[in-house]
Amino acid sequence: ILGFNYFIPCRVKNRVIAYIAFGQTQKGDYLNSEDLELLEAMSDYVGIALENSRLYKSLEQRASEYHELKDFSENIIESINVGVVVEDVNGRVVGWNKALEDMTGLNRDAALGKPIDGAIPEDFLQRLSEHRHLYKQRWNGLTVNLSLTPLLDKTSAARGRLIMIDDITARIRLEDQLIQNEKLTSIGLLAAG
Repeated sequence: ILGFNYFIPCRVKNRVIAYIAFGQTQKGDYLNSEDLELLEAMSDYVGIALENSRLYKSLEQRASEYHELKDFSENIIESINVGVVVEDVNGRVVGWNKALEDMTGLNRDAALGKPIDGAIPEDFLQRLSEHRHLYKQRWNGLTVNLSLTPLLDKTSAARGRLIMIDDITARIRLEDQLIQNEKLTSIGLLAAG
C-alpha cells in the first residue's frame, strides 16, 4: 500500500493509537529482524508522545474555555448597575465591581484581599446576616438597598457570600418630589375650593 511494507502499531495502555508505516531501505532492501525490533521498541514511545500531545492539547483547550467562561462571568458582573461585592469564607473581599467603585470611591485593587468590614460597615453586615435584605439604608451619603446571598459550590458547600448594593438615591429623591407635588396640589385645590 503506497509503497509501505511494514506497519508498526504505537500503543498506549494496550490500546493502538497510531501506526508507523515503513517501506524498503534506500538500497531497496527489506528491513531485517533487528531493525524491526528496534522500530517496535520505539513505537511505544512514539505512542506515548502522541498521547501526551493529545492530552496537552485537550488540557490547553479546557483552560481556554475556562478563561472564556470566567471572563464572561466577570463581564456580567461588571455590566450590571448594582454594586456587587464577593466575600470568601475567611471574610475577605474577592470580588468588587465597577458600580461599587462608583458608589464607594474605593478602587477594586484597594478592596480586593482586604477584610469586608473595611468596605461595608459591621452593623450592616450583622443585620444582613440576620435578615438577608436591608431596605432604604443610609450609606456613604447614598440611600441603598442591600441584599446578601450565600455563595455555594456545586455540592452546596458555602464558598462565601455575595452582597448586592442597589443605589436608590435618585429614585427616593423622585418619590419625595412627587409626594411634595401632591401636597402642593392638594393645598392648591383646598385654597381654590
